[in-house]
Amino acid sequence: MLDRFSRVLFTAVLLFMAVYLAWYGYCRKQVAAGNLEFQAESSFAEFFPQPLQLRGNLAYYGEMDPVMAAEYFREAIAVQPITIDAWLSLAQMELAMGRMDEARRLLGIVSPLIPHVSTWKWKQFALAGETRDEELFIHCYNFILSRLPARVGEASFLAATYWGGWDRVLPHVAPENHTVFLEQLMRYGQLDVALDLWRIIQEREAQSRLYVEQGAAGSVAQASSAGTNRPANPSSSGNAGSAARFLPTAGFPRPSGSGRALWTRKTRSTTADSNRNLSTWPSAGGLPGVRRYRFRGRRKCPWRVITLSSFDSTARRTWCSATCPRWCPWNPGSRTY
Repeated sequence: MLDRFSRVLFTAVLLFMAVYLAWYGYCRKQVAAGNLEFQAESSFAEFFPQPLQLRGNLAYYGEMDPVMAAEYFREAIAVQPITIDAWLSLAQMELAMGRMDEARRLLGIVSPLIPHVSTWKWKQFALAGETRDEELFIHCYNFILSRLPARVGEASFLAATYWGGWDRVLPHVAPENHTVFLEQLMRYGQLDVALDLWRIIQEREAQSRLYVEQGAAGSVAQASSAGTNRPANPSSSGNAGSAARFLPTAGFPRPSGSGRALWTRKTRSTTADSNRNLSTWPSAGGLPGVRRYRFRGRRKCPWRVITLSSFDSTARRTWCSATCPRWCPWNPGSRTY
């Protein structure tokens, strides 16, 4: 049991925490509601990064004081280090004060954190141009071309100004953005550069069609020669000799001399399946043909499902990869699965 002094002390601590949480909730509500007067004047708002950013913007754009604005942005970063707006604004203040190296350093710190985020990409693009960071400028420009259609026109104009001409922008445009950049060239009346880009697009499309045709022809040739390249007996392959001992003995009929017998499930009649005409069924390597049916909607090999408790996974994987025909839909190397 606690004595009287301990109970009083514990009650005082709880009351202090309740008052603190009520005060914090009120301040948080004012910040979330966008109360600009509270954020700009109240001293309680200094515990949140948003009011500090607002005061920094007021100091720079209202009073034209980049030094004071930079201090507010540093305080906002100290309160919440992942405040990206404060990092970019601080880099802008350093640039306004003539500290090019410091601005480039700050931009290099925050840029790897937001490589594929569009929220701050325009401001990042503008800062990269002012700090002459060409690699970041190219990345941001191609990002804007592909994901920020509302900023494409302005970004293209700034890129032409940055490199000194529309023809110098073309080598830095990614191939997937050529169509968007072509529209901007036509919009600004850059016909010569547009014609050059149109020829590049046509050559790339022709080359892509050629690659597709060659790949299709190679796939057909490989598929036609797949059956002839298989070994005549499973034991003649690399792992088949060691995997032959894992062949199941219960629930499956053994291959006959012609190798046309059928592996079946336990729930089906072996005699009925064996009497079927299997002359049209494919087989490879002297193995029996495996029927192409689904296992109650599940794409699983019937042999694997049935022998799950009889053989370990390594044995089943070795047997399937070494002896199953290439056309089997459950074969890991088959294209029909």
